[in-house]
Amino acid sequence: MTSARTVKQQRRVIRMTTQTAAPATAHRDTAARLVFPALAVGILSCAVFAYILMFVPTSNGETLTSAGDYWLTAIGIPMVVALFLVTAGIHRLQGGRDGRFGRIGLVITGAAMTAFAVLFILGLITGQDHAPGPMYPLSTLASITGLVIFTIGIIRARLLPPWAGLALVIGWLAGGPIAFFAAAPLLLAAVYAALAILLRRAAETG
Repeated sequence: MTSARTVKQQRRVIRMTTQTAAPATAHRDTAARLVFPALAVGILSCAVFAYILMFVPTSNGETLTSAGDYWLTAIGIPMVVALFLVTAGIHRLQGGRDGRFGRIGLVITGAAMTAFAVLFILGLITGQDHAPGPMYPLSTLASITGLVIFTIGIIRARLLPPWAGLALVIGWLAGGPIAFFAAAPLLLAAVYAALAILLRRAAETG
């Protein structure tokens, strides 16, 4: 009787463990389906952004006058969408271990990316460059602030090495909305590629 009861208890524990692990696995799978395509879009959009900056003639005025101006504005949309989806995917893969820093950082970053997207879309519609206005620098500041807070969450979660979040901040600062030099977006593309490798390894081992 005791042996039979022990077997039943063991089966119950195994069943409960399996039921608990299944949602966690599904959660990671959903996050992986989100983050890896987002990283691919980020790499591609950064490459296009760098190509435009280096080889496509653009004007420096507040009015979009050439095809290059419109391409330069339009490429910002997939760039900001990709960054938000990357951070959202990493947040989900960390499974809540990033705590409030991960959540707050994601919210601030998402708000900044939404503001950027609105500015880019308005620019395409109106034919005006909205970067000189106050919203662009405010969105830039908010995005950096959000990513710094998000990086603290990455360090707490320990899914990625501590330098990964810092690299994302530097890559976005150098190759994102400011783009200190024409090839700077390729730095952000390199960060995305490194994140893809690190997250793939984490998924395989975890």
